[in-house]
Amino acid sequence: MLSNVDLGKDEDSVQGLLKKLDALDLDIDNFNNNIGELAALSQGLQQRKHFDSQNIRDKQTNVEEKYRQLQDLSASRRAKLMDNKKLFEFGREADEVADWIKEREVIAGSEDYGTDVEHVQVS
Repeated sequence: MLSNVDLGKDEDSVQGLLKKLDALDLDIDNFNNNIGELAALSQGLQQRKHFDSQNIRDKQTNVEEKYRQLQDLSASRRAKLMDNKKLFEFGREADEVADWIKEREVIAGSEDYGTDVEHVQVS
């Protein structure tokens, strides 16, 4: 999911992808306790001079590095999705402003000057 290149095709799809990422981030954060428990077990084995301490240390280092990479991938994906969301929001707001300007141009460009004071004030 974190290596998926799909960043959404509109605001709604980006929002859906962000919700999925929120759920994944929650899983990643909840797994942090397991990483801590594993680190404590690793330290305990190494302190007791386990015969395979070097392998234990290497595996723990590898697990912690992969966990950090997972967190980094998640943060990177979130940043890209947020950028894409801002892009879609900008596009929507720019369209709204362009429509508003077009409406005002019609009013400003009108050749109807009215026939009396009351009609001019309404226009």
